[in-house]
Amino acid sequence: MDKHALEQFRTRARRVTLPEDVRASVLDEIRVEKGERARGPRRPRRAQRSMTRRAAVGAGLAVLGSAAALLALSVIVRPGEGAPAEAEGNWFALKAYADGISQGESTVLAQRSISLAGSLGGSEDSGWYAAHSIDLRCEGANIDRIDYALEGEFVSPEGQPDEEFTENAVWFDAQYSRPYEVGEGEAYPDHGGAGAGFSVSYEGQQADEDSFNRQVWTSFPTDDEIRAARAAEDALPIDVATLEDEVARWQAHNRFLLVLERRSADILAQTTLVMTVTFTDGSEQVKRYRISPAEDFEETYLGYLDRRARNGAILSYYRGVEPKPEEYLEAQEATEGLYANWPDLYTITEVAE
Repeated sequence: MDKHALEQFRTRARRVTLPEDVRASVLDEIRVEKGERARGPRRPRRAQRSMTRRAAVGAGLAVLGSAAALLALSVIVRPGEGAPAEAEGNWFALKAYADGISQGESTVLAQRSISLAGSLGGSEDSGWYAAHSIDLRCEGANIDRIDYALEGEFVSPEGQPDEEFTENAVWFDAQYSRPYEVGEGEAYPDHGGAGAGFSVSYEGQQADEDSFNRQVWTSFPTDDEIRAARAAEDALPIDVATLEDEVARWQAHNRFLLVLERRSADILAQTTLVMTVTFTDGSEQVKRYRISPAEDFEETYLGYLDRRARNGAILSYYRGVEPKPEEYLEAQEATEGLYANWPDLYTITEVAE
């Protein structure tokens, strides 16, 4: 079992919850099977049926289902006696990493945990920016606090380095999600840090997610590839005569977006996410993760953008037409699906210290 598979196994086993008598019964059966002494009362069995302890363990796992099986197996593979949380001790993992699809030792394909750039902008005369929403939640045992930090050549400790986005830079940003609740003259709630890092309590993760829109922002100057992509988009007329002309205009725009997304991905790939966890006993553990574009990044993203371009062009072309043709309604439904199900374009690698 490779490192990621074990991390994923431990995380999912940790999520399992069972009725206490069921859990105790299964654990006792396993202890007896291993030649150890049972610790508590067994779950009652029917008196008229007899079976070996081995059969009892198998039947118990079958009844409990795959989730209970994960719990029982996690007790078998972990050292020590007692409940699973006691046996495994202090541990943690970035949830997005634990839930990813293994791509080999220490690398996973992130699933729905790293968004496409949700904010893209800038100008040819200055620079550009792109912001990504990343699932930074932490899972583990006995955790008190999580400190997040960015490390690398382009990290901007104070946040956005300049108004024109002319530098290669990366930073955390936190925007309060409910500004309408803040009265005139009142300060916004403390977001625990931005720029190069922030902190959050383990129990406060959900409240933090509800209160702040945390993103990782990147900025980068204009270069020749960006200029060429922008020029190709600007060369096409805004007012088009045919649907195919509208499709071509959308495709040119999306190829420009692809270049910006790739520039942002290149900066992320040179940046390390550092998580320092403080446990309830005062001890600490540190893990480092690297976010990089997947191997088929451009091919996958361009295919997605082309599908989006066709549907977007149909919606734009028929916007003023009444009644709406069936093609418009189909494109509307498809567009909603594409925006809700963006492709997985990034990998996460746990970096050895």
